[in-house]
Amino acid sequence: MRSVGVMMGLALLAACGQAQVRHRFVCIDNAKDARLLYVDQFNPSNNWTRAVSAASRSLQRVGEGRVLVGLATGFAEYDLKSGAECARVDGYRRISAVARLADGRTWLAESAPSGIVIHCVGKDLRSACGSRLLCPEAAYLRVMQVLENGHILMAAGKPFRAVELDAEGKAVWSAALEAYGDKGYAVCRLADGTTLAGTGNGVKVVQVDREGRLVRFWGEPKKGTHPAWRLDFFSGFERLDNGDVVVANWLGHGKHGTGPHLVEFNAGNELVWQWEDHVAARQVTNVLVLE
Repeated sequence: MRSVGVMMGLALLAACGQAQVRHRFVCIDNAKDARLLYVDQFNPSNNWTRAVSAASRSLQRVGEGRVLVGLATGFAEYDLKSGAECARVDGYRRISAVARLADGRTWLAESAPSGIVIHCVGKDLRSACGSRLLCPEAAYLRVMQVLENGHILMAAGKPFRAVELDAEGKAVWSAALEAYGDKGYAVCRLADGTTLAGTGNGVKVVQVDREGRLVRFWGEPKKGTHPAWRLDFFSGFERLDNGDVVVANWLGHGKHGTGPHLVEFNAGNELVWQWEDHVAARQVTNVLVLE
C-alpha cells in the first residue's frame, strides 16, 4: 500500500498535468551497501545495479555510452546499457570527487588533512601525471566541476560557500551559501556566467550571479513550506536542456523511507516529476539524467 505522502505527491503531479514524465537515469545510493543504479522508466527490464563505495558521489557521462563514477580509492567506468565495468583506476585514498577533462585526463580530488590534493591520471588510465595541493581552506569537497579555463568549481566550508579555485589553488570567486540553507554539495557554472548550487538543509538549488546575488531558486523558499513534497536535504542535481532541474533529495541521517529520492522542478518551480523506490534505494546522493 502506498503511503499518504506518496499519494499526495502523485496527486500534485497529476494536478500539474505532468504525471506522464519519465526519465532514464543513473544515480548513486551512498548508504552502507552503496550502489550505482541505472533506472529506465521507459523499459524497466533494462534496470541494473552495481556495487560502488559509500564515498561515491561524482557522476559524468564519458565516451560512447559510459558513465564515470568516483570511488573512495579512484574511479570506474561502466557501460550504460549492460552495467559492465569497462575500466577501473585504484590505489588512491580519501577520494571525494573525480572529473574527466576534455583532453582525456582525469582529475581525482583527495580530501587530505592538509587540504584538497588533486591527482591527475593520463588518458591511458595508467600513467600518473602529477599531484598538487589546493588551498587548505578548500574543505568539505563533495563534487567538483572543472571549468574550461582549468579552474575548479566546488562547494567549500566553513563557512559554506561556492568557490572557484585557480591553478595555484587561489580562490578567485566565491558566493556564500549559508544565507540560502547551509551545506553546498554540487556546484555548476552555466554558459551565462551564473552558478547553480545545492543548499543541503535549505532544500533548494540556487542560481547566483557573479556578485553572488540570488537570481532564482528551485525547491522550497523555506524548508517545510510544501510538506506534501517531503523534501529534506538537497545534494547532487542536474539542469536539463529544457531548463528543469532534477535534484537528489538525500534521505540519510535517519530519514530513510520518508520522501522521494529524486524530484524535478520546472521553470515555474513546480514539482513535475519524482522518483521514489525505497526497495531499490535508501539515500540517493547524486543523479545523471541520460535521455
